Amino acid sequence: MITLTMHALKRIKQRGITREAVAKVILYGIEKFYNDMIIYILKKSETEKLFKREGIDIRKYGGIKVVMGIENQVVTAYRCE
Repeated sequence: MITLTMHALKRIKQRGITREAVAKVILYGIEKFYNDMIIYILKKSETEKLFKREGIDIRKYGGIKVVMGIENQVVTAYRCE
């Protein structure tokens, strides 16, 4: 189960990002380590490749980043075009 901070809950609601989107980005995204955070990045191009290769359609989640803190809690999530 993915735990979100109060800040993350507020931000995903403001930005129209669902909990499902957060989960899919963590599952299929690329991990980048920055300071004490893990940033999961799901590029649009990668969602297209995954759909063509494996039939997994997560294209609507392309361009979302999820930031996870050291306590394995999602701190925020946002779209980057």
